Amino acid sequence: MADAVRVFVTTELASIGMTGIKAISVRHSFNAPSVATVTINNATGLSQDKVRRGHELRIVAFPTVRATSTGSSYFCFRGKITEVDVTSSAFTITAQDHLGLLGNEILTVNPTTIATKTDAASIIKQIVAESSYDIAIDQMIGETRIVMSPGLSLVGKTRLSAIQYIMGQVNVTPVRYRILGKQKSLNIALERLPDIDDTTYTPYIAGRIPRTSAALDFYPTMIDRIEDDSDLVNLVTVRNIDAGILVSEPATIPTNPIQRLYDEDSITDETQASLFARQILNQQGRSKIRWIVEGLPDRFDFKVGDIMEFASREGGLSGRQMIFDISYRISPAGATMKLEVGRQSADLVTAIRFASGLTT
Repeated sequence: MADAVRVFVTTELASIGMTGIKAISVRHSFNAPSVATVTINNATGLSQDKVRRGHELRIVAFPTVRATSTGSSYFCFRGKITEVDVTSSAFTITAQDHLGLLGNEILTVNPTTIATKTDAASIIKQIVAESSYDIAIDQMIGETRIVMSPGLSLVGKTRLSAIQYIMGQVNVTPVRYRILGKQKSLNIALERLPDIDDTTYTPYIAGRIPRTSAALDFYPTMIDRIEDDSDLVNLVTVRNIDAGILVSEPATIPTNPIQRLYDEDSITDETQASLFARQILNQQGRSKIRWIVEGLPDRFDFKVGDIMEFASREGGLSGRQMIFDISYRISPAGATMKLEVGRQSADLVTAIRFASGLTT
C-alpha cells in the first residue's frame, strides 16, 4: 500500500506526506460533492497536531503503473478538510472537494441572471463566482441552451443546493451535464456528459467482446441488477398550495386518464409547473435499469458520468454504461470498489427533490 497510495496535507507552512495510513475511503456521487476519509495510526499521538480543518487534502493512488500514464494521472481526490477526529489509536480526516464548500453559504439575494433570462450555465457561474471561497469558473462550459423561469427563487438555499436544483432542471433535456470537483486541482467543472454511444469516445474497460489480453480498468466480482418499473401515466398535475398554483398536462384530459399529483413547494409559477409536468410525461416508457457492480479497480481516477464497457453474463450487464456513483476503500489488505451504472440519468422528480433539500 505504501508504494501505491500517497496522502498529502498542505498546511500554511508546507505539504506533509502522511504516514501510518490504515484505510482510505472515497465516494463520488452524481452532481454532488466528493467525500474522502483517511484513517491514520495515532498510537503514539504524533499525528493529531499536524493538520486541522481548512487544510488541503490530496490523495494519489495507482494500483498499476501504466506506460502511458503521467504523474498527474494518479490523482484521485483533492479537497479541503472538514472534520478531524482523534482517538488514542486512530486519527481520522474527512474532506470534501471544492463543490462541497458551496454548501456552507446561503443565498440571501436571488441571482440577477435569473430575472434576465440568462442561460442556466451563467446562473451557476454567478452563484459560484459570488461565493466567499476562491473557486475559479474557467472550467465551466459557456451555455446549456436552457433558460430558467424568471419567477424562480433560490433565496434561502445554499449555493450548492441551488446549483443542484438548476442541474436537475437542465438534465431532463436530451443533452445532459455534470458538475464535479476536479481530482487534480482545487476547482470545479461544469461539463457536458459524454454520449454513451459516441464511437469517438474511449470508454474505460471492465470487459470486452471479443476478449483481449489487455489489462482491464476494473475487474467485476459481483453484479446486482436493479429495475424500477414505474406505472405509466398520461396526466400529471403539479401544485403549490401556498402559491395558489395548480397546473395539469395535457390541458385536455385523456379519455382513460392515469393521473399523478405532485406537490412541489419549489415551483413558483405556472410556466415552471407546466415544464415540470411535461418532463414527467416525457419520461414515460424509459428504462430505469441499474446495476450495482463490486470489483477490484486497476485505477482510481474514474469520475461520475464517465463511460465503462462491460461484457458479463451475470445480471445481463454488457456494452457501454454510464457511471452514476463510485465508492471505494483502500487498506493494507487491498482495494475494493463499488459502482452504480446504467444508461439513463436519475429520475426527474428524485433529482429535483434531492437537489431542493440537499445542503451538503
